Amino acid sequence: MHAIHIKNPPLTHSDEPIDITPSLDYIKEMGDNLSMTIRDLTIKTSFLLALVTASRPSDLRKVNLTTMKDLNTSYSKSHSLTTSKSPTKKIYVGRYNDDPFLCPYNALQFLLSRTRSWRDNQKKQEALFLITKPPHTPAATDTIAGWIKTVIKMSAKDMRSLSAFFLQNAGGDISTILALGNWFSNTTYQRFYQRGIKLMLERNQVSKLILDSATTHN
Repeated sequence: MHAIHIKNPPLTHSDEPIDITPSLDYIKEMGDNLSMTIRDLTIKTSFLLALVTASRPSDLRKVNLTTMKDLNTSYSKSHSLTTSKSPTKKIYVGRYNDDPFLCPYNALQFLLSRTRSWRDNQKKQEALFLITKPPHTPAATDTIAGWIKTVIKMSAKDMRSLSAFFLQNAGGDISTILALGNWFSNTTYQRFYQRGIKLMLERNQVSKLILDSATTHN
């Protein structure tokens, strides 16, 4: 096992900033939600929801749509995960008024409207995503992962850490980041998922801030 570990060491996270501008440009080039194909709209919605909710494909598959609340400006939902170690996963999909083509709330609204006629039984009514070919059964985790990978050339399982990176980079507090990614503790987040720590500390000049604060209070 030691020899295997040496030959195939685990991947290490880079301290370099993550640029998903090409992915967002790809989404915008798809056009508006009404005229694009339902398949493209499904791909777009799955990517945006994974990004803004820090959800794995398996999380999105488990969402029960019939218990998801439409608050006119956002969709809200909580559901229990399969393991007892993890707290309840909270799904929040809000509006993004800066660019309608990137608004996850609008994308979800249009997807639900355009697939309403497909939802002819209870299972289809509960599923957030349906496959785009007849008989339009609920999408499996691997199918959702494949849609997300169409937009971003990385493992769809990394969407949680990607979302956390951007929220952290925007100044989000640690409690919000942990709630977004459904991490049990800050230790778990730092050990397995946190990216860009070195750059964040350098940018914020942490040493100077600490010393300035210390000398001020002397």
